[in-house]
Amino acid sequence: MSEHPQVMSTSIPPVPERTTMTRWRDDWMRELREAVAPEGMREDVLAALVVACVAVPLSMAIALASDVAPIHGLIAAVVGGVVASLFGSSRLSVTGPAAAMAVLVGQVVDAHGLPGLFIVTLTAGAMQVATGLSGFGSIARLVPTSVVHGFTAGIGVVILVGQLPRALGLPAPDESHALGVLSHVGDLLHHVNPAAAGIAAMMVGTMVFGPRLSPKVPFAILGVVAATALVRTMRLDVPVVGELPAISEVRLPGLPPMSKLPVLLGDAFAVFALASLETLLSISSLEKIRPGEKHDPNHELVGQGLANVASGLALGIPVTGVIARSALNAQSGARTRRAAFLHAVFLALALVFARPYLGAIPVAALGGVLLATGLRMLDVGYLRHLLADHKADAGIFLVTAGVMVASDLLVGVQAGLLAACIVTLVRLTRTSIRLVPAHGDEPHHVLVDGTATFLAIPKLDTLAQRMNDIDAAPGLIVDVRHLDAMDRSAAEHLATALGNYVERGGKVVVLGPRASVGRALDEALPLEVPVVLTERDADAHLGRVRTQSGRRRIAEGLARYRRDVRPGLSPLTERLAAGQSPHTMIITCADSRVVPSMITGTGPGELFVVRNIGALLPPAGHDTLNDEGAGLEYAIRVLGVRHIVVCAHSKCGAMNALASGQVPSDLHALSQWLEGARSIAGHAAEGCSVDEYARSAALRQVEHVRSYPVVQAADAAEGITVDAWFFDVETADVRQWNTSSQSWEALG
Repeated sequence: MSEHPQVMSTSIPPVPERTTMTRWRDDWMRELREAVAPEGMREDVLAALVVACVAVPLSMAIALASDVAPIHGLIAAVVGGVVASLFGSSRLSVTGPAAAMAVLVGQVVDAHGLPGLFIVTLTAGAMQVATGLSGFGSIARLVPTSVVHGFTAGIGVVILVGQLPRALGLPAPDESHALGVLSHVGDLLHHVNPAAAGIAAMMVGTMVFGPRLSPKVPFAILGVVAATALVRTMRLDVPVVGELPAISEVRLPGLPPMSKLPVLLGDAFAVFALASLETLLSISSLEKIRPGEKHDPNHELVGQGLANVASGLALGIPVTGVIARSALNAQSGARTRRAAFLHAVFLALALVFARPYLGAIPVAALGGVLLATGLRMLDVGYLRHLLADHKADAGIFLVTAGVMVASDLLVGVQAGLLAACIVTLVRLTRTSIRLVPAHGDEPHHVLVDGTATFLAIPKLDTLAQRMNDIDAAPGLIVDVRHLDAMDRSAAEHLATALGNYVERGGKVVVLGPRASVGRALDEALPLEVPVVLTERDADAHLGRVRTQSGRRRIAEGLARYRRDVRPGLSPLTERLAAGQSPHTMIITCADSRVVPSMITGTGPGELFVVRNIGALLPPAGHDTLNDEGAGLEYAIRVLGVRHIVVCAHSKCGAMNALASGQVPSDLHALSQWLEGARSIAGHAAEGCSVDEYARSAALRQVEHVRSYPVVQAADAAEGITVDAWFFDVETADVRQWNTSSQSWEALG
């Protein structure tokens, strides 16, 4: 018999100690070596060209949507792209101006101008660096998905509305609010420039339908080139971007006054939060596209923070990791972080050598680019899915998007988070309260499930009203065995209802509360209402002999199983219908206090359990009817089980009977069992307690398990683990025999 560890450990094996900064440095250096190696150069260059072709019009369009000149968007894409590609944690993520940021950045520019945006971008970047270095990067991801998608959809609506004047060739409105822009467009609808509208429509069609034909083709730049050529060839009267200044000519027109600093810090925090969330969502989505890609959220925030600081110093707009360009980078075959770096280099070359051509791009074409981007951000498919299967989350989505469009970006996020908190609170505090009137000689029953908080007060008040209409004579059992938690408000309202019943002459008992629920009830219940743990105690308090309550209890349990448990098991039960493959066989006593699945935290299909009186297993070749041995052979040979547990327990009636040799003489089957069982369990040592006898019997059963040829053969081929456990009924603790120390040690 091969040796196997006798005490299982749940601890994770120790690993060489590395600090976070050391790990970042090692990963970063390894990836930089990959980026300078010649392998994959062709794939990275081609991917960088494709992404750069998309980034040029998008960066210019997002800058216009942010109420700054296109040059600031291109600078951000170049500087932010270079820095993030060098210092971020994600190899394939592409950083640049993001459409989701345009509305917020535009609000900052409208309120404080370019000098204010300079301060906000620098400060937001510094916040990202500080957050990453302090290890709080993961907090930025603690936003419900429905809020994120609702926010994105709201931004999409705002972008769609905001770009209508540019797409239709109309003058810019005085305000950027969506409703104000719609009013502005409505007033000037008769002044629409047909050429501009046609160019915008062409861009939308190209960007929406083109990728369906070929996802890797940069249709954004193709559409912009076609629109620019069309305008110049046909001399169409549409606004164009105009001459872009050289980078050396870009200057900051002074700094904002110190009095604006508190407001700017608030705006910087908003930019920090949105940019961080956008980045972390982007790289998480990238991991789904390329499963082998991993990232560290704190490391990524440091890289993005440095990118924003650099962009701000270069007078660019804030940048984030962007999913559309990152996904295109991965889908185009990028191999290393070199692709993201080269995309920024190609953007810089375009900015230096193609400035005259960039200035000739029609504004309507860039408006069309953002219209197509806004349409993609609406995420109608996701909303349709929520409406079909997750209506509460759909409500959060719509609240977030609706408030953003009707009011303000940050107010919309706050409204979405508040809605999410309310939905979560309702879900976590869902309470079921049912009154089952007395029938036959049964008392009344109140069944309380779930979590009872102040939100359950209306249901408790309804219960109180119904209890006024029932007869007080049969008595009342309040069954709270399936109540997970209860706050003081719910406890007091329940106590009031029970007190009224007691005043009418009825007897009441509360059955089976968990520890926390019991504490809440102890403080609120009248003295006349005791708390008991078993149905036998409840019967005794109500002055009743034990009745057929077990049948009712089982029926209630089945109803709860059908209502709450079975719906979630359907995929598993379908799988188990095809066959079972348990990992462990447990031989244990038929005692009702020993519940293997509860002790081990296992579900259907995991344990193969054989139960009998005393957890006994005859040795191989024993002349008794050996159901247990048959189960052992079936588990090993047919089911492939390789872990066997013999579980004895304290206060065992079977061991007590074997030790004393006394059973009622009229129980013939039990007397016959006693004769054969003693030879299997072994004789009790003189003076040992019943629990000591149970433990020694368990060790003897382990020897019996090992005596079976099927166990010996499986152990020689693959290895078999046979353990002896002892379950203490009073403390609900499990101990396992350690052959090395010759002692019972805590398990798990």
